[in-house]
Amino acid sequence: MDTTTKCHIAWFKECMANNTIVEKLKNITLVLSDVDGALTDGSIYYSDHEDGRSFSIPDGFMVEFLKKNNITLVLISGKSHESTIIRGQKLGIPKDLCIVGKNNKIPTIQELQKKLHILPEQSLIFGDEVLELHVKEAGLTSIFACPQTAPFYVQTNADLVVPANAGYGCFRLLMDLMLYAQGVHFAQNHIQNVLR
Repeated sequence: MDTTTKCHIAWFKECMANNTIVEKLKNITLVLSDVDGALTDGSIYYSDHEDGRSFSIPDGFMVEFLKKNNITLVLISGKSHESTIIRGQKLGIPKDLCIVGKNNKIPTIQELQKKLHILPEQSLIFGDEVLELHVKEAGLTSIFACPQTAPFYVQTNADLVVPANAGYGCFRLLMDLMLYAQGVHFAQNHIQNVLR
């Protein structure tokens, strides 16, 4: 077993031993995710047509299981990149839930929660910047999670620091934890056997 795997198992065990985090994760029905530096590694690739980004296939794999468990995923980016909308459509996320060009995410999230009838305690935000931290500080989510590649001042204010690099399965690891805490993970028994 490699060092990364051991780290992920240790993190999983630590999180599952934290009753406060587990109870919060059990209530989540809305996942709000930043894009650059959260679902991507933060790199931009320049082409003749548009700035492009690289997305993680393992991260995208989890979207199907969120849908199966009635968890709404919203992509919300401060940048206006068409690639966010394209990625969302390929994953089956409705266009109105792929929101771009929103540096101040608070009013947009308030509107979304009202429209979807979802409370802050049912909401989780994942991102790597103070923009997402501000959402948690405004009381709009019960959990703010960030990748280990987030700046130190973001990590120290996060409820969960996921021990993976953004754009390289970090979102998947977070969703693995959330679905497992809710008792609906597609590999529930396998994870349980590892955590014993």
